[in-house]
Amino acid sequence: MPASASAAPAGAEAIEAASTVARSYYRLMQTTPTEDLRELVLGHLRLVSRLLTSTSSEKDQARVAGAASDTALLAAWLAEDSWDLGAVQRHFQEARTYAERSRDSDLQAFIACTMSECAARGTGSGAEAVRLVQQARRLLPSNASSAAHTYIAAREATAYATAHDEPAMSSALLRAEKSLEKTDGPGEAPWPWVFPMNHHHEITRFRGFAALNLKLPAMAVPALTDGLEQLGPAPTKRRAYTLSKLAEAHCQTGDVEQACDLGAQAFTIGSQLGDTESLMAVRNVRVQLMPVETTQAVRAFDDRVLSTLLTLPR
Repeated sequence: MPASASAAPAGAEAIEAASTVARSYYRLMQTTPTEDLRELVLGHLRLVSRLLTSTSSEKDQARVAGAASDTALLAAWLAEDSWDLGAVQRHFQEARTYAERSRDSDLQAFIACTMSECAARGTGSGAEAVRLVQQARRLLPSNASSAAHTYIAAREATAYATAHDEPAMSSALLRAEKSLEKTDGPGEAPWPWVFPMNHHHEITRFRGFAALNLKLPAMAVPALTDGLEQLGPAPTKRRAYTLSKLAEAHCQTGDVEQACDLGAQAFTIGSQLGDTESLMAVRNVRVQLMPVETTQAVRAFDDRVLSTLLTLPR
């Protein structure tokens, strides 16, 4: 009896450690070069997968499966940063499978919502983005937090915008605002809804992304500018991506100098952090600048970024 009594706490400690490590990696993701973190996350995913096979009780299996799902989802995000689209889909499927084993409805909804965002940002498939975000809403439990509803509604807006459905986009943004009014600060949001979806400026940023997809620069520029200011000056992947999208919005207004300046800032951060997704967004800015590529601003922009942009995956 003493031996089995001592074995149970060890298992509980290992499970707790597996969950804690995965969530610590999430906090590092925005400021750590992608390749520095990716191998660590893949190693942790292998470890948690082995731990799952050696766990016997249903309760412990559900907890370990949740940790494995968290880790696989982070692996998918890092693969997206690297523009390794095959790995993105593989890790998403792993995350979904583990989430189903965890029986955590919040986690299942979060993964479907994340896959929708990837479809909107990566492949530009509006139909797929809408299908997945609607699935996320169906998976959301009836007692889900206001933060969860806000998070999903904001991403619904970008999904519908990618599908060129402006009325549905506007409705989703209104739902996000209403849900946010019920959110009592950042402490109210449980895992996994802990990303910065608890203030109006973050919804404003998503309004900017949605407006950009609909080619509404008069809405996109002020929204993304406000969202960028609230992110602060720290060089994060989130800031790099927002800068690149604000640059694209200025392309739509015809403000070439501002587009080049913001694109160069996004390029600097994206290069430092190995954030290929943001660099791909900068490349899209450069494509939109082709009609004015002989101007001094674009020439200076090319001197800084073109050699790197030409090496990015197609």
